[in-house]
Amino acid sequence: MLEIIVILKRYDGIAERKENISLKVKLSEVREAAQTLLGLPEKPPCRLVLYRTSSTLEDDCTLEEAGIQQNDRIILYPLDVWHKKNAQGYFVVHTPPVVMESEVKPSSSEPDISSPKIILIIKNIVKKSQILFKVLSLIVFNKTKKILGWVIQKTRNFFRKENFKKIDKKSLVKPAIFLSVGFFITHLLSNPELESTRTIWGISLGITKNAQGKNLNRAFLEAANLTNVNMVGTNLNGARLSQANLSNARLNKASLAGADLRGVNFSRADLTETNLNGANLLGANLLGANLRKAKITDPETGEITAKLDQNAKLIWKIVNESTTGRDLKSKKLDRYNLSYANLKNSVLSRASLTWVDLSKANLEGATLYKADLTGTNLRGANLKDVDLRAATLYKVKTDTSTICPNGKSGPCKF
Repeated sequence: MLEIIVILKRYDGIAERKENISLKVKLSEVREAAQTLLGLPEKPPCRLVLYRTSSTLEDDCTLEEAGIQQNDRIILYPLDVWHKKNAQGYFVVHTPPVVMESEVKPSSSEPDISSPKIILIIKNIVKKSQILFKVLSLIVFNKTKKILGWVIQKTRNFFRKENFKKIDKKSLVKPAIFLSVGFFITHLLSNPELESTRTIWGISLGITKNAQGKNLNRAFLEAANLTNVNMVGTNLNGARLSQANLSNARLNKASLAGADLRGVNFSRADLTETNLNGANLLGANLLGANLRKAKITDPETGEITAKLDQNAKLIWKIVNESTTGRDLKSKKLDRYNLSYANLKNSVLSRASLTWVDLSKANLEGATLYKADLTGTNLRGANLKDVDLRAATLYKVKTDTSTICPNGKSGPCKF
């Protein structure tokens, strides 16, 4: 099945996603998924505009029929933006605002900051600035230790007996300043009340990767690079982490209730038993994240309180609810973590399950007719009586704990 890369973008430029989409998929499905991914309301439906040609895309066409090409941009417009009201009624805006911008050629004195080259230059500058800031922070830390040692030495010299023979007011000024500075620096480095501040600075600068069990309530860590950080049992209630990178982070048993997690990269993060009640996870990347026993529902009413994209809600339900016989026909579940999931007797015909973690999952009696299982991890999975007719099984991983379709122990030969 031929897939191409398509860039989905909101009309106001707030959100943008790059997705691999099959040319046989209808634009109505693309529109519904894109509205959720880009944080737009599900109703009313949006209109799709092909940026390259400024043409409106019809829902009943496939990408191939609409002439969508590799790396094409598709802009989403809500109906209240697409239709403007005048004295005579409603009329369609034939030239979208985003397309109009492309007609205005920037002057030679004002470079186009949206061009890929300018964006790459800005990213390199930001990266180098972060490295420089880390180096300067270490230099300041080392200098602070030297200053403290010098202050202590000066204080000892001052209080020797021979220095008390001729004491006047002027001679007390410098030592008083030195002592004040020394006490202030010591307070910053050792005061328990400032521990959370030191932790936040340490993990955001990459000096430390350990914030286990810390109280970082309402911490400001927007767009911070927190890859591989250890936040097991950490209190991050109400924290602002939008656009942060938490890939491979350990957040099991942490509390992120009411946190701003929009656009956060949680890829391959451990969110086992993490409290996400009331958190905003719209646009968050949860590919490969472990959502087992993650708390997103009100303990009394059972209603979902966390804001999640539709696909993320589905993944959470698959992993945490013991429902059998799910209808997941033609669903795109690539690269998600579905380990230990109960998919007994589920219908997964023509589903895309490439590089999915289905280790220890129960797939007994499931229908995987024409499903794509490229690179799927099936170690320890129960595949008894699974229908794998015409399924793609390239690089599938099984082991001795896998129960094969014939009921025997693996590794399985398909």
